Amino acid sequence: MPNCQTCNAKRIVPEQKFCHVCGSELVNESTFQKCLNIPVDQLLLTNWQKEKMKDNGFNKIEDFITLKEPASELRNIRNIGVKRAQKITEEVQRFIDEFLT
Repeated sequence: MPNCQTCNAKRIVPEQKFCHVCGSELVNESTFQKCLNIPVDQLLLTNWQKEKMKDNGFNKIEDFITLKEPASELRNIRNIGVKRAQKITEEVQRFIDEFLT
């Protein structure tokens, strides 16, 4: 289950509905699961970036956020350096934040 979207506090129990730190409503599993299954095609990236991601196994949001260091993994893709990896990472995070709020 995801952490609190407002203060990033970890849940005490998976069934928790509100954050024990800030009181914000927590995202339920079904919403989070929907977010994970969104294809990278829906991100605001160039077609080239989307194709590079898909060619290297980043087909859904889940493939990206389950990695410990997603930006480092992106840099392993040919022609994706530090700046492009950072831009892609920021876009994925922006998309997730927008989807879950």
